[in-house]
Amino acid sequence: MALNYAIIKPNIILEIEGVDYVFTVTDIYRKLRLDEGHFLDTGLRLDSSYIDPSALKYIDVRASALSLSQQLFYDKSYVSSVQSLALDIIDKDLIVTKLLSPSVIIEDLLSRKAKVYLSYDNAVHPDESHPILEGVVEGIDAGIGSVKIRVSHPDGLKRQEIFPQISSELTDTFRYRCKFINGVKYQAQDQAAGDIKIRLIIGGTAGSEAVSVAGNTVTVTIANGVSTASQVVRAINNSQPAVNLIDASTIEDQDGYLQVAVSETTLDSSTVIEVETTSGLLLPSEDASFKTYVQIDDEIIEYTGLSETQITGLSRAQFGTIGRTSDVETEVKSFYRIAGSMKDLALKMMLSGGKALSQLWLFIVAPILGGLVAAAFWKGVMEQKEKIVSKTVEVHEDISINRV
Repeated sequence: MALNYAIIKPNIILEIEGVDYVFTVTDIYRKLRLDEGHFLDTGLRLDSSYIDPSALKYIDVRASALSLSQQLFYDKSYVSSVQSLALDIIDKDLIVTKLLSPSVIIEDLLSRKAKVYLSYDNAVHPDESHPILEGVVEGIDAGIGSVKIRVSHPDGLKRQEIFPQISSELTDTFRYRCKFINGVKYQAQDQAAGDIKIRLIIGGTAGSEAVSVAGNTVTVTIANGVSTASQVVRAINNSQPAVNLIDASTIEDQDGYLQVAVSETTLDSSTVIEVETTSGLLLPSEDASFKTYVQIDDEIIEYTGLSETQITGLSRAQFGTIGRTSDVETEVKSFYRIAGSMKDLALKMMLSGGKALSQLWLFIVAPILGGLVAAAFWKGVMEQKEKIVSKTVEVHEDISINRV
């Protein structure tokens, strides 16, 4: 017995509110339903299907992200579905460029309602199409000869991240109550209060270095130019009063570093963070409603100033974190805090402008709109953010917004 089979070619259809045409992979058909099966003078039969001339076959499936996922909360009897599809649209005849240009075809593409359908070749739309996502245009990523239009479920707007997370790396050791002296790292113990000090004096015997503690000062008596780094570390670690104040260890490959006298030195902290670049980091607002931080290892540090490769105006060990000395190439990540009433903050952000902040209107501002606050608030912060967003778009990279 012969086995009959057919190859069905899938089709993706994108409809955008206010746009007279649709984007597809292949042709789509529509039905004429004017009367009971009569013919038009052109020979086209009524109540039959025809190829839709408004369908533009510009979707590149291979370059599109078409994966959807859902999370089932079986204990709560509902499904969480924050879905997103990124459709790569070929910019033939600059049609997508015109669509993106404000007030050319539509006023603004971002936040427009959109529907995505799954269909197949020669199917009649929308009768034989299956809606797979109904949401809004959340993002636009320009490429060479094409543009990715990202359509997301409206639930995603409730979780809109506001500021992009920026990361860099340390280019110099970032110290916390620490000093590097003669090949030895002297680190103040967490429980040791006040300024911890170290000094090296001559008059001792190599291998039998003497250690004494007076208040918060640790003194090591060395054989000048003979005692080594490893011998000093061993002597300190054999003194419990010294260990209560200082954690001493040799720097890598510096065990044999010959010791010389050092006057009383405080184990202090770095006042500047040296990084590869501060590009993308923001500065705080003038009234402290928007504060800026970075996270290095497990420590969170507040900052108030920036230069090209330095982060300045530091306040260490914020939010109960513990200060730590971090090595070169440790990751430095941005961290922001917004303080104030929900109503005031939502209005200030929305009225100050900024990419994607208009989404707050639907879910926060509109329901609680009562007294209007100054629209110029956070103007400096939003101007910084706009510069970052513009620069990102120019190099065609994805814009990610960091959690606050």
